[in-house]
Amino acid sequence: MIFLGEDPAQPAVDLDRLVLEAGDATVDFLSSHGTLLRDGRLAAQLRDAGVAARCQSALAITAATDKVMVKRLLEDSGVPTPRWGRGTPPRQAASPALLKRRSGTQSQGLTWADTTSDPGDDGYWETYVHGVEFSVVLHREDRHTVVFPPVWKGETRTDLLPPWRRLRVCPLPSSWRDLASELAGMAKRVAEVLDVWGFAEVEFIASGGALSVIEVNPRVSGTLRLVAMATGVRVFDQLQLVALPSRPPATRYAAELPYDGAPLLSEDVIATSRITCAAPTPQRVRHLIGEYVTGSAPWPDEWEAHD
Repeated sequence: MIFLGEDPAQPAVDLDRLVLEAGDATVDFLSSHGTLLRDGRLAAQLRDAGVAARCQSALAITAATDKVMVKRLLEDSGVPTPRWGRGTPPRQAASPALLKRRSGTQSQGLTWADTTSDPGDDGYWETYVHGVEFSVVLHREDRHTVVFPPVWKGETRTDLLPPWRRLRVCPLPSSWRDLASELAGMAKRVAEVLDVWGFAEVEFIASGGALSVIEVNPRVSGTLRLVAMATGVRVFDQLQLVALPSRPPATRYAAELPYDGAPLLSEDVIATSRITCAAPTPQRVRHLIGEYVTGSAPWPDEWEAHD
């Protein structure tokens, strides 16, 4: 495993070294949002040099930087998404609209729209949906797709605080357990539509008994750590990934909150810009997080692991 850095233009390791260290092995790229294009280019160069290399598909890489294209692909495939459009949003007193960046991530540029707003070529508008947010992390290969237990991210908020700055838990609270299969099935369908390879995250809103897809991140996502700690899966171990069942169960409870303290690493606690804790019971998880984060969080009702 080689860290290539986060520079979207240049890797921290030159191509000749990559070719030398790869040898007869297959090189898998684990990309962030900012390095998808770079890694796609590097993978093509490695193949030209005779090295087997795998990375996100060209379609998935393009989709990561063009959410308008994603919207159209999902609509054409019958996958529900909130109402959206280009240009000035229509007057909708009961359903306000949001302006989103066409190539943004982590809620970059997210603002409320009005009837005079025009997102321009680099954006689009989307109807705000009041509901509960979820994420599904998956890993897709040619013959095998692993769908991890869904992550609960709480209710949508009018202050537009993004989910990565709020409480997230896995597995689902018991009141949402029946939704797990539908979330998993729809996430797998989205991955097929975008021809995803490797890790991806599909973000949902549940409202009025219906699910809609709001974002697709065909890359390593922030929620990957949470589901890894909940399932006990070594997510960067390729041999374990290919041997997993299609839906590995949560074997522990895991939760995370924003964190600004010193980095931590243990079997039950990992802390960077977020602190993620896992334990046999929800009470133990809350106790662990409480040792490092002050203040209260809007914890859901007790959530239960799947059989």
